[in-house]
Amino acid sequence: DYLEEGRLLIVGASLRPTHQLAIVVDALKDARFPVSVRGGIEILPVPVLALRGGMSVAPEALSLGVGIDTGIARLDLAANRHATLGWSRAISMRIEV
Repeated sequence: DYLEEGRLLIVGASLRPTHQLAIVVDALKDARFPVSVRGGIEILPVPVLALRGGMSVAPEALSLGVGIDTGIARLDLAANRHATLGWSRAISMRIEV
């Protein structure tokens, strides 16, 4: 139904027990689809490097990523594996002068 398009509810929480670790979880409900539960983790083994991973259900997906932040430049690379659509990639770069 056209009138139900765009109705979306997202409820989530995040936890950062240390500067090197972040954990996030949320539930997303679109009027046209079942509830999707998503979760992720970010680990900073060294200050300039971020390792990320996440997953979701409904639809089933797995995400992996890495970020490098030098203070002047930031580079983020990610890959997502959707159960139906397969693999997709993403890249972003930001330079501050």
